Amino acid sequence: MQGKLEQKDFNIKDKAGGVNKEFVEEFSAIVNNNTLEIRFYWAGKGTTIIPNKGVYGPLISAIAVTRVKKSAFVGSVVGIVLGVASAIFLLLGVLWWKGCLRRRDTIKSDLQGLELHTGSFTLKQIKVATNNFDSANKIGEGGFGPVYKSRN
Repeated sequence: MQGKLEQKDFNIKDKAGGVNKEFVEEFSAIVNNNTLEIRFYWAGKGTTIIPNKGVYGPLISAIAVTRVKKSAFVGSVVGIVLGVASAIFLLLGVLWWKGCLRRRDTIKSDLQGLELHTGSFTLKQIKVATNNFDSANKIGEGGFGPVYKSRN
């Protein structure tokens, strides 16, 4: 089988324990290119004439090839490692995009460059600036109500 002699002087009648009896023998072989080579040789013993002239040899009713499954361990490990690495890379990308991984001094310097004039105003100051919420000073509607412009 596959160029290797597995049995020498094999007598199927003796192995089966008689005529017309089943005998099963298992062998392991490495299959190359999806081809399993099995050769039977006549050892030159016995006769090919009795009981009738013909070709006598081993009868094989079935040859079953059982495929040995390779361990899926390597494939599983590679898949898990690639999956985890991809997830970490994606998470870091999202955090960077959202600004969570920026340096704090960069954000602070960005804000320092803006000239923001913020303050608190009393209702009296707002009424004076908008001429008591005059509709002539109304410039639109916002999410929290009307928007007015100041006179100043």
